[in-house]
Amino acid sequence: LLKQFQFPLNSNNGVFSRAVDSGDDVIIGDLATHAILEPLPIWYKQIGAVGSFALFPFQTRGKTQGFIYADHADPHYMDNLPPTQLKLVGNLRDLCGEAYRIRHKQMQQQAAEKA
Repeated sequence: LLKQFQFPLNSNNGVFSRAVDSGDDVIIGDLATHAILEPLPIWYKQIGAVGSFALFPFQTRGKTQGFIYADHADPHYMDNLPPTQLKLVGNLRDLCGEAYRIRHKQMQQQAAEKA
């Protein structure tokens, strides 16, 4: 599944590219309705049928480094998550961003030591 989420950042990827560009959380409650308003990328349609999904990007220095993806078969499941669950996912996203920053800094230090 991870390989299927590697995609070029261009306008053909719609909501995915916008989430990565803006860094904003995105919750699509009813994928069928959303797909009518904005066609979904072909690579996403090939993954399988879902009713709703959410993207929680994490950033360092204003640049998205990755995101947490969640989906559910039922439409409107994701947009009815309780605030406590959304806060926990937000905390997890923030931890992912911090882990990325720490690892990136370690890699820079290792490269400087080798130089």
